[in-house]
Amino acid sequence: MERTEALLLAARHRFRPIVMTSLTPIVGMIPLTMASASEMGMSFKSFGYMLIGGMTSAMLFTLLAVPVFYTLIDDSRIAISNILADTMNPAQRPKPDRVSVT
Repeated sequence: MERTEALLLAARHRFRPIVMTSLTPIVGMIPLTMASASEMGMSFKSFGYMLIGGMTSAMLFTLLAVPVFYTLIDDSRIAISNILADTMNPAQRPKPDRVSVT
C-alpha cells in the first residue's frame, strides 16, 4: 500500500473517534463557561476556556499535523538512506517506496 493511500485510509478510520473524544469535554465545558460569575467562581470559568482551547488545538494537531510530520519524517528517512547508500556503495541505492507525482 502506498504511503499517501495509507495516510488517507488512517485519517478516514480515525476521524470520528478523534472528533468524538475531543468534542465530549469541549461540549461539557460550555455550561461551565457560560455560567455567571456569581454562580461559579471566575477560576472555573477560566478553567473551562482553557480546557476548550486546549482540546480544540489538540484535536486539530492530531488530525492535521501528525500525518504531515509522519510524511516529513518518512521523506527524510528515505533521503538519509539514499545519501548513506551513495556514500557507502552507490550500486546498492535503495529505491523509494512510492512514485512522486508533481
